[in-house]
Amino acid sequence: MFCGECGKKIDDQAKYCPYCGSPTENVEEEFFETPVQDEITDEELEEEIVYTEDGSNKKGSSATTKKVVLVILILVILGVVVFFVWKLFFAKTENDHAAVTTEATVGKKTESDDVVTDDKKQEAEGTSDAKLEDGLPIVYADDSVDYSKTLSTDKYEVFKADEGYSFAYPKNFYNDVFKIDGGYSFTGDDDVSAFEIYKESNSYSSVSDTIEGYYDSAQSNMNVYEKIIYSPENGKLILAAKNKFDSDIYYYYLVKATSDSVQVMKVTYPYSSSESKESENQKNYFVDCMYRYCSFSGGTYKPRTYSQFKNDDMGTKK
Repeated sequence: MFCGECGKKIDDQAKYCPYCGSPTENVEEEFFETPVQDEITDEELEEEIVYTEDGSNKKGSSATTKKVVLVILILVILGVVVFFVWKLFFAKTENDHAAVTTEATVGKKTESDDVVTDDKKQEAEGTSDAKLEDGLPIVYADDSVDYSKTLSTDKYEVFKADEGYSFAYPKNFYNDVFKIDGGYSFTGDDDVSAFEIYKESNSYSSVSDTIEGYYDSAQSNMNVYEKIIYSPENGKLILAAKNKFDSDIYYYYLVKATSDSVQVMKVTYPYSSSESKESENQKNYFVDCMYRYCSFSGGTYKPRTYSQFKNDDMGTKK
């Protein structure tokens, strides 16, 4: 007879094909009971192992694969644990470093312990001294613009700039100060009040050309309504002006030129025609003090009291 599976001729009495192992029609259907696992002998267990065509042990291969997967899983878990431990240690190190840096900074503070510094802006806030180690004037971060705080000469802090000039600014008034080229820029919390003072090289060929050039520039950027002093031959310019887009923003603009350098002071403040006379006086006195304290203003009088200002008393000469 022929094998019904592979088609080769086999013995008529054969129960299995000697070539492919398929059962023949001579084999009766058999039923097998599943043996109890704990009663299987070693020999029976070996007989149950299935072999592939290349002779490899599938059950052994599966066990090896499981071991490899288990090892990889353990390594991954260990890697995750090490990573989190490292992160915790790194975070602690950073915090410790920050704490040490903070303590070092606190150790350098003066009478007030509310100093906040920003290296990017070179900003200093909240000490009671006139100058920090970084060379900036000092203002308080929680100060608020109030012109009634500026009505006495002892409310002003005199500051000597490294560039060789000096000036004063009201205490407890501005809440930010920044270093700019050749000087400083103060700002208040009302988004209007500001003060800039600086010194720069003179790129003009003469002092008169300098003043004319700065005047033309001022006219381009501000609405000049009064030339308080316009003296090109003496290298001096003082203007009263308004913002081109907001007539309630005023400027006091002072320029002093020499053949080598130009020194500028610009005071910005809010003013409305609806303000009271007292409010107007306070702001004008504030500007008067800024002018008189400025070393390159050319003024001949010392800072005066608020009472003297209201009574048109020029005060004492320098």
